Amino acid sequence: KFAAADAAADRTNNKTFAEKAAMLRDLGANQMGVTEGMPIARFELDKDDPYPSWFTHHIALLKLFPPAVLQPYMDLAYTRRLQGMLAERCRIIAANGMKAVWTANEPTVLPEDFYVAHPEYRGARIDHVLRSRKVYHAPDVDHPDVKAMYRETVTNLLRACPQIDTFIWVTTDAGSGFAWNPGLYPGANGPSAGQNKPLADRVVGFMTNIQQAAAAA
Repeated sequence: KFAAADAAADRTNNKTFAEKAAMLRDLGANQMGVTEGMPIARFELDKDDPYPSWFTHHIALLKLFPPAVLQPYMDLAYTRRLQGMLAERCRIIAANGMKAVWTANEPTVLPEDFYVAHPEYRGARIDHVLRSRKVYHAPDVDHPDVKAMYRETVTNLLRACPQIDTFIWVTTDAGSGFAWNPGLYPGANGPSAGQNKPLADRVVGFMTNIQQAAAAA
């Protein structure tokens, strides 16, 4: 019943998306956002903590196309559902002669169990300390393995949806954050090895990694 309800909701979602795409085309738009209004990641909700409600509705690269090391900690049924919806949205965008814009929060929060198993990948604490009852972390985007995870994800994303030609990131809010950014809710924090690295270098490194993967794909 639950799967059937999700399928019905997705059909309605796709129909609404198609209507919006046609309207934007008629208004002369040449791009359309592809990530808005996707199903929330229910597996991230926590009955003992309200904070995940600030990020479960945000799509993220590593949720949509999780690399092999991350898959045991993700809901793969949810992943497949989003992949199907993305494919349909990109088909609609292409049929209307537009390109797709990917808007998301990155570097994204990842499950605590993943960091327990792989502590070397833990990056900044990103939760709002006045709203969270537990601690949440984004990955360390300086770590070579994490960079490889993002490259794999971007490659798979653009193979599935080559219409994407623009990425927009929210980087310091609701489930995302770069290490040692003074604007993080808990204050500047992150792996000690990167404490003296300029924030600009970390952001440029993340963006360059994404751009190189996109160009290769």
